Amino acid sequence: MNQLRLQLLLSRTRTGERAKTIAEIADLINRSAHEQELFSQEDWAFIQWIAQTLGEDAPEEDFIELAGSTLLHWLAHWGDSTRIENGKPEQCFSFRGELARITPELINEGGELQLGHEITLPDGNQHSLNDVRFFTGQPLLVLVERSF
Repeated sequence: MNQLRLQLLLSRTRTGERAKTIAEIADLINRSAHEQELFSQEDWAFIQWIAQTLGEDAPEEDFIELAGSTLLHWLAHWGDSTRIENGKPEQCFSFRGELARITPELINEGGELQLGHEITLPDGNQHSLNDVRFFTGQPLLVLVERSF
């Protein structure tokens, strides 16, 4: 089982792009109203979400790990943008919000039939369980190729 680890990079004109701890980002809410003007509405909504979700428990790390309902909530709000990179901007993940089914599959191994399972998406595409990643917590989320 997996968790999604988010590293947050704060980009400003004067200082460039650098990693900030989650606690530092959550603390932006407590600063002057001028801070809000430095961010886009979507970025500020994300900062507010971090402050509300983690509050004083915000870690002194530059990443957070999301699973279960917190991951689902994050994906529902920001999973349709290019915010989820797999190390490279051209390898972005997305959130489709579809329901995947685990379906039975007959496998022929050396002339013997065995029962296995696969993931079936609403469009009928099927994927081996070896080709998907499951994420911890409830609801159970799955990453198929580059889509949650």
